[in-house]
Formats: sequence, structure tokens, C-alpha cells
Amino acid sequence: MIFSKVVSLVSLLTLGSLMCLPPSFSSEGGEHSAGGADDYRVVPAFFRTYQASTHPVTACLDVSQGFGVARTELMQMIQLSFQTWESYIHEKKIDIVPSNTRIRSQVAFTPDGKCLGFENQTELTFYFGTENDTVKKYKSQYTHPFGFAQLTERGDGYSGGKGFIWISPSAGVDDQKRIPNWSVEGTRGALAGLLLHETGHVFGNGHVDGTVMTERIYEYLLNDTSEAQAGRTTFLYSKIDAQIELVPCMECRMSYRASETFNPVQVPGQDLSDWVRTFKTLTGKVPMAPIYIRFERLGNPPGSGIVTVMDANGSYHFPVVIDSELDPRTDSTPLFLGQGGTEFRSFGVAFVAHIKALTGETVPVILEYNLGNKKAMILQENTGHYPLPIFVSAD
Repeated sequence: MIFSKVVSLVSLLTLGSLMCLPPSFSSEGGEHSAGGADDYRVVPAFFRTYQASTHPVTACLDVSQGFGVARTELMQMIQLSFQTWESYIHEKKIDIVPSNTRIRSQVAFTPDGKCLGFENQTELTFYFGTENDTVKKYKSQYTHPFGFAQLTERGDGYSGGKGFIWISPSAGVDDQKRIPNWSVEGTRGALAGLLLHETGHVFGNGHVDGTVMTERIYEYLLNDTSEAQAGRTTFLYSKIDAQIELVPCMECRMSYRASETFNPVQVPGQDLSDWVRTFKTLTGKVPMAPIYIRFERLGNPPGSGIVTVMDANGSYHFPVVIDSELDPRTDSTPLFLGQGGTEFRSFGVAFVAHIKALTGETVPVILEYNLGNKKAMILQENTGHYPLPIFVSAD
């Protein structure tokens, strides 16, 4: 059977008969699981190969009649999500060779992208508002999900796996408020971002707050898939990195810029007393709640950035000036899981730096990226045996 080949990118499935996975080997996504907590567990990238040149993953789309978006437009969104991940892997200089396997980086759709008649020949199926017994089995793990990615058969590196991505139909999350409402033009950005997120799971990535892989994507989608809120935070979904980098790379051209569309929130690893102390240290003022802190890394010089602290009275920006680099360490968050569960781990890096406070005082700090299972940390030196945090990113 000849498939229309779309050079798109990254990972989807492979042909061949495969061993079914046990129920515990689930690639849950979907961003709102039963019990109110997202228990997504990272699994290896769905579709890999030992070959030097990767062959495309075969894919089809099963679209409900009332979904609200044309099949051709959905195919373009899928293609863009693949291209975004492929570009990210390339720009971040990630050489994915666990057990000599690589994530497959092209996708080929069936004629017109239709699934009927190709059920046993496609590796990745996209269900847009439709369900079958397999989808229902895994969907039962969630409470009103917007979508999720699921690996159903694991490949061996020579032949691929099988899996699917399911996206909620219109009004499938909240029937009374008609959320989502995919037929509204302004919600297209959120739908594309949801596909980018779920494709990230297909690539073997877990949840990392401050990126498109945030486990809080459910909260954003609630606001951005209704007619009333259409397009409020479209920029949030347009790229992988936002407030922080999924894979830090000091020399890379593709560095993130903090997105104002990510609502600044208190993150794990820093309690409110830390935020108050940071605010007073940098501004010399007593903050008025609520307090927010965010950090944006800049590309020049490598490692530098800007800390922004906010309270009810205003925002204050403080450049973090790099003085010297410390030895790199291999202590990082596992991403892009490969064959056999082997993990890609980027190198962490730390810098000696300083921040000039509003009072004129120079505050010496240590700036760490991708260390201690945090994506970014700024620790104040000379604060006793344990340096105190100025900023700690989400895990």
C-alpha cells in the first residue's frame, strides 16, 4: 500500500506484529487523571529504529463528524508538532542513541489521512472525538480529559510499536460550558498545543512545568478552548520552551524566552517564606501579596538571565551577571526515554554569578541549570551552611 509521505517529524509507529503490553505499561497523558492528580509515568519513546535513516511512521486520523476542524487542517497540525519536536532535538544537540536506537522523525499518512481499511497497517492512530473499545479502556483512567497519548504495543527497535493519541470532542470536557469548542477559530492554538504536548509524550517525555509539557496544561486548556476565552494564551502553545527549558543547552541558538502567557505561580521547592525573603533581599521592600517570581535565561553570555519579582505594587527586574562557570555535572531530569528505558540525560551546569539589588548591594549567587532535578536554581551564597534559594524552578 502506498502512503502519502509527509516529512514532518518524529516518532510515531512502526509496522509489524508486536507484543501487547501489560496494563501497568501505560503511557498516560491527557492532563487530568482520576482522583484529580496526574499520574503520568514516563515510558520509552513509542517509535524507534536501529536504521541509520529512519523510515516514516504510518498514521491515520479518525475524525468525528462534529469535531469542528477539517481533516486537512488536523493533518497540518500533526505535521507541525512533529516538525517542532524534530527541530528541538536538532537544535538542542540531542544525540539519541540508547541501545543504538533513534526516534523516528518522519510521518506518512494514509490516503487522505483516513483510517478505514488501514487499521492493521498504521502504527499511530489519532482519534479526534471518536472512541472504540481500546480508547475507552484507557480513557477510564481519567476524569474528563482533553486528550492523552497511549502506547499499546511496544516495538523492539527493528519494528515499531503501536499507539494512539485521543483528543476530546467538542463539549467533551464540560457539556454545560461547551468546553472544548474546537469549531471556534480562536481555539486552534490551544488544539495545536495539545497535540504538541501529547506528541511530546510519544517522544518519551514526561511532565516538566514551565514548558509545553507542563502537567498543568489542563488548567490552561480550560480557559483557552471556550468561545469566551478563545486565544487568550495562544502563545503558550506555540513552542516547547517557555518559562524554562525542557533541555538546557548553554551554546544552543534555540533558547527560550519567558512567556507572559504562563501564569507565574508558586512552584515546588520554594515555600512562601523564601519568596518573601527573595523579594526583600532584591528590592529592599516588604512585599504586598500576592508574590510571584520568574526567571528567564538569556543566551549572551551563556548562562546569564533575568529574575523578575512581582507583588501587588509592581514588577522588578534584576539581571543575573555571570562571573565564572563551575564544572558540569551529569545530574539532570530524564527526558526522551529510549529503548529498554534507557534515558537521555543532558549535562547540568552551574555558574558563579551576582545580582545587583535595588539597595545597591551586590548579592553573590550560584546559578544552576538542570541540577538536583530542578530545571533552574539561583542560590544565595554566604547564607550559612546551606545557600538559601532566590529562585527554584518547577521539577
